[in-house]
Amino acid sequence: MLVPMKPLLDEAQKKKYAVGAFNAGTVETMEAIIEAAEEVNTPVIFNHAQCIEEFAPIREVAPKLISIAKASKVPVAVNLDHGLDFEYIMTAIHLGFTSVMSDFSLLPYEENVKNVKRVVDICKACGISTEGLLGVMPSNVVGQEQKVPEGMKVSDFYTKPEEAKDFVERTGLDALAISFGTVHGLYVEDVVLDIDLLKKIRENVDCNLVMHGGSGVAPEQIKKAIDNGVSKINYYTYMSNAGVSAMREVMEKSTVPPYVHELAYYSKNAMRENAKKAMLLFNNGYKREK
Repeated sequence: MLVPMKPLLDEAQKKKYAVGAFNAGTVETMEAIIEAAEEVNTPVIFNHAQCIEEFAPIREVAPKLISIAKASKVPVAVNLDHGLDFEYIMTAIHLGFTSVMSDFSLLPYEENVKNVKRVVDICKACGISTEGLLGVMPSNVVGQEQKVPEGMKVSDFYTKPEEAKDFVERTGLDALAISFGTVHGLYVEDVVLDIDLLKKIRENVDCNLVMHGGSGVAPEQIKKAIDNGVSKINYYTYMSNAGVSAMREVMEKSTVPPYVHELAYYSKNAMRENAKKAMLLFNNGYKREK
């Protein structure tokens, strides 16, 4: 069933688990995510990121996302991930997304507040959930590279608890994505989350907290994040890698060139199993009644 995101996160926050938000840019990816969620019997969030518009145009993807969500046996929110400009965010709203993330985090603080509040005011009138980002997360995703300047540390860009409090109070956000140790894309070294910082932010804000960059974070670190207030975790890179690895294996073992439908089939199966493992981890021991 298609639902707003906020009720899913409120319930997760209350019962100490996290809802997984998985990028779904192809039909195979959408099916893998839904099949995994229904098997685990857990709510889930479809993410569509503006940065993949070239490969998965929102006007083509949205009807598929919403149709699959409506037919699902579990609650599904359809979320715009990292909406980078007002026009694109409005497009997502008009197409039926039940949640939008406004990412104006690279703008000066006051501009970030102003732009996010503008989106939140519109979404509240439409019954749509909202998410924003405060702090900067490094990225090694191709086309989205964002490196830490020489002479500075990643921690210099972490979310500040006092700013988080002000930001949430002034914008009215339902969920806040924070920077406390994760990155977008692949990790080149073991990640260590700043759990003390997370605790301070949790004490300062009333809204739900979101962790981006869930792929590659050790299970014990994931558990600590959930236990200390994270109720939504974005996850995609490792699931995608599983699908690509499955296709590569078929191509390497096949004595004749495989058909594209074969590659899609094995890729979907691999992504489903990877997503299922992530969902079970994010559930943090909680089991939803059927």
